[in-house]
Amino acid sequence: MLVSPGQVLECNRLRREVLEVQLPEGIVRWRRPGKKQPIRACSLRAWRRWAAKAAVVHDAALGDSKEPRVIDAKPAGDNHQVLTVLGGRKSYRRTPCSNCPWRVDAVGEFPAQAFRHSAATAYDMSDRTFACHQSGAKRPAICAGFLLRGAEHNLTVRLMRLRGELVNDVTSAGLQLHENYRAMAEANGVEPDDPVLQACRE
Repeated sequence: MLVSPGQVLECNRLRREVLEVQLPEGIVRWRRPGKKQPIRACSLRAWRRWAAKAAVVHDAALGDSKEPRVIDAKPAGDNHQVLTVLGGRKSYRRTPCSNCPWRVDAVGEFPAQAFRHSAATAYDMSDRTFACHQSGAKRPAICAGFLLRGAEHNLTVRLMRLRGELVNDVTSAGLQLHENYRAMAEANGVEPDDPVLQACRE
């Protein structure tokens, strides 16, 4: 069973909502539905054992969650943070924005820690996508640079293509982009041997 953020499962009248799946660590962060419920964590293996007995009652990955909401915020330097947003209308940018981190001429716009936090978007069959920072959390949109250089092995993007939610209308607008996530992260200060980059697809 695919485990992805936004899923709500129920077993014996107990509901659990998946907030985040941390790869490659294999950690699932979850809570009982409700904003004031504490966030808990368990191994992916333990989660799947419980989920095998449960039923999915809600799945944001299938398009039944339109209202975006921030479920996590990780600081990345003094003036930046990386947000994890659930929901939204699966919008995407058609061209890279003015300071898109995938642009070669935008190196240094964002601190290295931001690229460490976002590395999981480039892992094989990841269910996380790299969002355009200019679109914001209220109207999230997938980054055009990511779609052009980092999304070939992304599960969410593949599913969007299959459902016709993403078509071949994204272009680089003639801009030079980094070849892949690793190249972008290293150009922005992440060490080549940093563990977060080991699972990134080329």
